[in-house]
Amino acid sequence: MHVGNGSRWRDDLAASLRLRPAVRLRASSSRAAAAVLVPIVEHNGELFLWLLRRASHLRKHRGEVAFPGGKRDESDADLVATALREAHEEVGLAPGAVDVLGAMDELPTFTGFGITPVVGVVDPAWVPVANRDEVDAVFMAPLGRFLARPAWPTPFGYVVDDHWVWGATAKMARQCAAIVEDCLAKP
Repeated sequence: MHVGNGSRWRDDLAASLRLRPAVRLRASSSRAAAAVLVPIVEHNGELFLWLLRRASHLRKHRGEVAFPGGKRDESDADLVATALREAHEEVGLAPGAVDVLGAMDELPTFTGFGITPVVGVVDPAWVPVANRDEVDAVFMAPLGRFLARPAWPTPFGYVVDDHWVWGATAKMARQCAAIVEDCLAKP
């Protein structure tokens, strides 16, 4: 997804996230609050998402591609704080290296979470440092890839290099790509 020069796309995306009617789940004692950071980086005028592949030794979701994130801790001020804390723990992304633009629609998972995707722009100079206790790999995926038809409609998924991006992560990536595409189409 080409953005050209300048940061107008960032302002347009922040305004779009702020003004759109976000979907929020009804409170449920059986659904745990969680957040992920949807980290966008501009590289040579193109937009990418930073994704990670969870460690293969984990008990849950081992080897799956995901955004950095997790369950909200009691000490987190809000779900933005959750997303930033988890990104720092999992891939070494300091909160100061992220310009948080807003949040997308909350997404329920079959594993019992209500995930809030927090969209942020990452400093292009940032170099990921995977926490090997949680992460096997960190990689960039072209944002425009998620505008294409999914490789598999069920479960909803895309292939990026040798990584299979599916389920909730694919849905969030696709929603982010669609919102950015709408922003870029504005005169």
